[in-house]
Amino acid sequence: KPTEHEPEEDFASNLRGFLLVSYIADVAGQLHPDKKLKLTHLGEQYGTDDWQATIEQDFGIKKKQIATLLKTCRTSMSDYEAILFIARGFNCPDASERVSEVMNE
Repeated sequence: KPTEHEPEEDFASNLRGFLLVSYIADVAGQLHPDKKLKLTHLGEQYGTDDWQATIEQDFGIKKKQIATLLKTCRTSMSDYEAILFIARGFNCPDASERVSEVMNE
């Protein structure tokens, strides 16, 4: 939830970025199962059965596209760097922070 120090639009933008990075990390096999479960439960609370499908629709992406990008990136980058690179490509706000949150680094 937004705090008094974080306006509503910043919260929404950060949440959207967190979900995007979580989606990319999930495709990469790097999303911790506990986080994935929490995201599933959060989605259910807000009326969506599938948070991944919501991200696919919002960003116009498909799992196969992200998997292809990851495969290409992994030839010269770590998983962390590849996820960050892809998130930046989708204009994820504060991408470095979002990737650190998702990857616990």
